[in-house]
Amino acid sequence: MEFLKLSLSTVFHPGEAFRYLQKDRSKFNYLPVALLLFLIFAVRSASIYITHFPLAKLNPRTANLGIELAKLYIPVLTWVIASYAITSIMDGESLLREILLSTCYALIPYIVLTLPVNLLSHIMESSQSGLYNGILNLISGWSVFLIFMSIKVMNQYSMKKTILVCFLSICTMLLIWATIALFFAISSQFINFIQEVMIEVRLKLVY
Repeated sequence: MEFLKLSLSTVFHPGEAFRYLQKDRSKFNYLPVALLLFLIFAVRSASIYITHFPLAKLNPRTANLGIELAKLYIPVLTWVIASYAITSIMDGESLLREILLSTCYALIPYIVLTLPVNLLSHIMESSQSGLYNGILNLISGWSVFLIFMSIKVMNQYSMKKTILVCFLSICTMLLIWATIALFFAISSQFINFIQEVMIEVRLKLVY
């Protein structure tokens, strides 16, 4: 019951909802986090199969749920880490787990509205793709606004400072992704080098 009340409060009264998340830090519960992350993926998976074909961006027959899972969770988790790092530097008051929970709650509009819009696509034609995508963008924008509000409210920032923190958090996210990509690229090159050396050693031993 508390989960439903907090979900509704996040949508209609985000300030109160995000302040409530910090009310009793000693009784933090990870169950809502797990439930919301599951619902996000469930909605995304269902939307792949129920969206009207002319408006669908992904073919259900070739869809890779593992990739879709990564496309959903990696940005969310990276944002949580990046925003926590920045808010910690800039006199923030929110904990890592609180940022994670508030970010998940901020995705309530996506969870609640995506499937109804997908079903609505069945009465639309391909010529109405602009309207359909516009509605989905509004839903995403709503969630982004709620994430912005969570940073502002939970850290008691001014509007200008919140904008700065969000900008720096996005830059930090890009830096994290670039670092990981560079690490995998270097690791791949190193592994290939070791394999080539081993092949040459084997050839010399044989001949």
